[in-house]
Amino acid sequence: MAKTLKQTEERVAEVKRRAEEAVSDVKRQAVVELQKAVRAAEEKANEAVASAHGKMEKAVLEARRQATEDTLAMSNHQSDSSEVPGNFVLNVQWTTERP
Repeated sequence: MAKTLKQTEERVAEVKRRAEEAVSDVKRQAVVELQKAVRAAEEKANEAVASAHGKMEKAVLEARRQATEDTLAMSNHQSDSSEVPGNFVLNVQWTTERP
């Protein structure tokens, strides 16, 4: 009887050990999957930020181009007008450097 009890206890301990290993494996796999999901989300967010940044840069350049055209058109109009004596020269220089 003592032998059977000892065998039963050993078997229960083995089942518990395997169950704990299985739980640990599931936890490890869950962490791996979570890390993959986080990386994918970070990549998507970075792509969205880069896209928005590119659109903003394009819009700023277009606004600068339009402002330059408008300024030159206004300057040419004033040069042609009798209200502005002599030659009027406008030198406009834009830079894309960031602070």
